[in-house]
Amino acid sequence: MPPDSGAFGNFAWMAVNVAVEGLFYVTERPSLLGLRRLLEGGIDPLLKKALARSFRDAGIDDWEEQVERMDKRNICPPAANAGIELTAAVALWEETVGKKDEGDANAVVGGLIAVFRHNREHYAKITASLQPVLSMLTGGTLAKSFSPDPFDPDDERPIVTVERVVEGGDILYLGLDALPDSTVAGALGSIILADLTAYAGKRYNRGESGTDVKSVSLFVDETANVINGPMIELLNKGLEAGIRVTAAMQTVSDLAARLGSDSRARMALGNFNNLIALRSKDRLTQEFICETFGPPSGQPPPRSPHRPTVLPFRTSAPPSRAASRGGVTKSSHPTSLADCPTPSSSQASRAAGSTRVGFRSFSPTTDRIHSNPFGTK
Repeated sequence: MPPDSGAFGNFAWMAVNVAVEGLFYVTERPSLLGLRRLLEGGIDPLLKKALARSFRDAGIDDWEEQVERMDKRNICPPAANAGIELTAAVALWEETVGKKDEGDANAVVGGLIAVFRHNREHYAKITASLQPVLSMLTGGTLAKSFSPDPFDPDDERPIVTVERVVEGGDILYLGLDALPDSTVAGALGSIILADLTAYAGKRYNRGESGTDVKSVSLFVDETANVINGPMIELLNKGLEAGIRVTAAMQTVSDLAARLGSDSRARMALGNFNNLIALRSKDRLTQEFICETFGPPSGQPPPRSPHRPTVLPFRTSAPPSRAASRGGVTKSSHPTSLADCPTPSSSQASRAAGSTRVGFRSFSPTTDRIHSNPFGTK
């Protein structure tokens, strides 16, 4: 799914989840092409299959005859394109099977009925964000590659899944061809990463973690094109399932643009244990590298052109009581780096009760040092 937030994103996720659960319930394999057909053409055919199975499981084999004998004058379809027969079948299911506690089966059929009765125009607007990506991933030759039919006798290619690759100890190389079409590449890469994250969770739930499982090495190039929420979860918890991630990227700004904010980019980078940095011209990336490694020996930390760098230092003790009664004391406020010797730990601890904390600001234009202890002007 493309990145989204709020109620629109939650409803789009719910629509896809209801469709996938319905396909599993009627023993059909979910695919991108199947999801596209359901979202574009409506959930009605899938609902009819789910109702038929639910009636059979409940022992109501003559449900179609009962629907035909029903008085349909008081039955109002939820939309103009909704069939009266299907609406009557839904009413019969709610009066019979729906009143029983059948567990997960009733939840699946109930979800399909909720989508069936939802406003069709609103449903189309909510799921509109999914249509472009699904159209690109199911157009032309991509339809058979990403939505294979296991019962097609003319297609002899093996169907590959992430779980089969990992369990078989195989190597999967996936060239996304992001240069001419980064949108399709990003969508496909996000799907693969989400699938691998789901498999890592399956490993963990089975109690296979740490050194008990085979190590999986994941190498992601141009990470900013494919990184998503599941990949961040994989960075955070995947090592427990034996998955080690090596990611290559250009700048921190690329991650921020992909994830939507600098804080999310920092969150993703904070889950990496090691950092290998080459040349970078991006200022934000340079600052992140210097924060990680520290500044070169003998050089101050990098300064932002928009604000001075603030460094804490120790100033002199406050004037004595004799000075407050009229005595003259010599000001010892530092005016240069030479006047600010670094105290030892023992000296700092002895003077902790009679010292004040100030700051030194470095001007980005003149590099002069200005001292200003708190409480003075």
